[in-house]
Amino acid sequence: MSNRPLRNVDHSLNHFCDRFCYYLIGLLSILVFLKGFFPIPPRPSYDYPPNNVTIHNPPQHKAVFIVIDALRLDFVSDATTPFLSRTYKDSGCFIHLKVETPTVTLPRIKALTTGYVPQFIDIILNLAVPTKVEDSFIHRAHANGKRIVFYGDDIWVKLFPEEFVRSEGTSSFFVNDYTEVDDNVTRNVRLENERNDWDIMILHYLGLDHIGHVYGPKSPLILTKLREMDYIIEEIYGKNNNTLIVVTGDHGMRDGGGHGGSTYPETNVPLVVLGMPCKNDTFAQIDVAANLALLLGFDIPPTSIGQLHDTLLTQLSRDQYLRAVKYNTDLLRKKQDPCKDTQMADQLFDLYMTNNDAVSGENATKIYKSCSKMVSEKLQHDSTQQDIFCLLLSVFTGAFVIVRLIKSYTGFLSVDLLMECTFVIFLLWPLLTWKPETNDIAFYCACVYITMYLCALQRKDFSVIEWSFWSWVCVIHPFIFLSSSFLEEEHQFWYFATNTFLLYNIVTNREKLKWGLLFVVLRFVRTMNQVGDQWAGAPDLSDWLLQEENRPFLVAIFGLGLALTFYVNFVFRKDITVFVLDLPILVGIFVYRIPSNENHLCGKVLWSLIFVKLAVILIRKHDFLPVWTLTISLLLKPYNVVLIPACAFASVLFQQTLPKQPTILAHMALGNLLFFAQGHDNSLSSVDISSGYVGLTHYNPFFVFPQVLSHTYALPILSHLLLFVNTDIRPRMTFPTFFGFRLYIALLVFLVTYLHRHHLFIWSVFAPKMFVEASHYAMLFIEVFFYYVRDEINKLYK
Repeated sequence: MSNRPLRNVDHSLNHFCDRFCYYLIGLLSILVFLKGFFPIPPRPSYDYPPNNVTIHNPPQHKAVFIVIDALRLDFVSDATTPFLSRTYKDSGCFIHLKVETPTVTLPRIKALTTGYVPQFIDIILNLAVPTKVEDSFIHRAHANGKRIVFYGDDIWVKLFPEEFVRSEGTSSFFVNDYTEVDDNVTRNVRLENERNDWDIMILHYLGLDHIGHVYGPKSPLILTKLREMDYIIEEIYGKNNNTLIVVTGDHGMRDGGGHGGSTYPETNVPLVVLGMPCKNDTFAQIDVAANLALLLGFDIPPTSIGQLHDTLLTQLSRDQYLRAVKYNTDLLRKKQDPCKDTQMADQLFDLYMTNNDAVSGENATKIYKSCSKMVSEKLQHDSTQQDIFCLLLSVFTGAFVIVRLIKSYTGFLSVDLLMECTFVIFLLWPLLTWKPETNDIAFYCACVYITMYLCALQRKDFSVIEWSFWSWVCVIHPFIFLSSSFLEEEHQFWYFATNTFLLYNIVTNREKLKWGLLFVVLRFVRTMNQVGDQWAGAPDLSDWLLQEENRPFLVAIFGLGLALTFYVNFVFRKDITVFVLDLPILVGIFVYRIPSNENHLCGKVLWSLIFVKLAVILIRKHDFLPVWTLTISLLLKPYNVVLIPACAFASVLFQQTLPKQPTILAHMALGNLLFFAQGHDNSLSSVDISSGYVGLTHYNPFFVFPQVLSHTYALPILSHLLLFVNTDIRPRMTFPTFFGFRLYIALLVFLVTYLHRHHLFIWSVFAPKMFVEASHYAMLFIEVFFYYVRDEINKLYK
């Protein structure tokens, strides 16, 4: 029996592993950096003895804590919530809460209940299965014998699995549902109003957040939902006498809809207190747990690093407030004690308690508050400690992968042995000699060594690269991230670079009319979605199209986009299946998207037809382009579908008029430009979660995540597929370019983030950009993985 087929299989697999391993190492280096920069925080100590002295016996017998998801500051007003606004002015107060990033539900619930600063790792946990919280004001209430009931977002049930006597959770991820998800909570509220066996009722309404994700904060549905919430609060207030009611939001909502970023509307929320005297104030979200615990008459959770506020604790007498401040300061000092005057404060406290000396009491209170503020701010600052070893290892590994990809790109597969040995020494020396007190020197040395090595390689191998406009643009681009403003407005770089490129070709290229038309087309699609930090909330074309009186124009532009998408599929693949499958699918997408309430059964049928199209493509060994255009036509917002033919037109023109290497880089730049034109930016809040529920009636992560990823990277992947239609450009020879530049960008982002780690905007601007770049690379890795798998399967079955 011949061993030839087996040898072919082994050779094929070896070839696959050899070309793929560097991409995998690059991905691992990114993950190592993220682990080093966002370490999982150590579990706080819970061995603090309980407060044996009762500081305050609240006059209210019950408490209702209402969280309205995405309730931003300006959503509470006389016009939107008349009862709530009128009542807090008569018997309550309005607290302006400042929320830390990330503005995602799970970390914000943790901040509200524990008083601790959650980490960015909680973004991942928010999508996975959250682990239970070890201690919080809910635990303190439960230990105090309080009977707690909960209804709303099921994240609470997962965080507090044993603390509720009754509960019913609903999934927060099915964002298309903004009615039943709240009606279920209200139904249970009315049942609890008839009972008299609970002490604390916690409610988490999700509908407002879901409307924001799908329709944005300017939708008339927002006002309708706010009025509904106002009516529910009035009903609870009227049927529960002598009850403390607290209404707040876990986070806000950006002007473009969604959340997760650091804009003012996302990081500022109200906390409205009803049923007790208090004063309007402004403080941090992490302060809520400690103040609420004292208001309800039980211990402050030991996890809390928040401060107490006399504006909220007006029910406490002067000596009660002094004991409360001392109690909170002692808890904070057990975590960290930079205070110097606490011994004097203790003496003044004893003097006040002995002689009732008002001056001593006031001075002691001032010292305790000053100390607690200092400790709280210090603990917040120290809540994230970077692992410098991981950062160094990641940067060196990433640089090594870039060098190997550059060598593959230039065609040179050998470098002087001395240079390779030098790089290995530079890789190992800082890691082996690293000490905490010299980590900055080691990190800066790492940057110098990498620069020296790349410069040496440039003198040896870069002479074969055909330097074009886009080559220089791609090299210069990551250096703009040294400025936080440029990082927030990165889309402007790609917009202006593209305009320069197009204007140059209009002047110098023979196809002046086509280049001029492309200039107009790309300028038009840029008006569809405003992005960035400064102008995200400004009116754009999509806002105008979504207005009810302009619906005919939305239908027209959607139909035009689908018709041109069909033409794209026909031009690139003149096949009978274009009429048999593509045309019915596109017509079905039009029918599915046009009604206000999408038919989920129709969505399932469309997905089934797209999978049939995929099967046909795999059997015939054709490219993925037609399947991808159909997929993203179904996922994109109706007004964004015109981006598909715009991308195809640009691709055809690039391939007709540009040399091979500039064509590759121009397609990469085109994908970046359309990524922003679609409405994305360097903020997590620009991710459209609603795109994950096409054809779904409930939350299923195995379907939601792929749909959200496909929607987010629809245009960059489309630009790659259009490039690979050209038989002269082989994917495997092009991928080193894509990976090299993407890893190069990620590496410089990591270096800039490290250099700016003490910057005011490190967590609100630089940290989200790290996640965005990691996602870009990971999605490119997934894309290439599918290509390699398909090619290897085709080789095995030839």
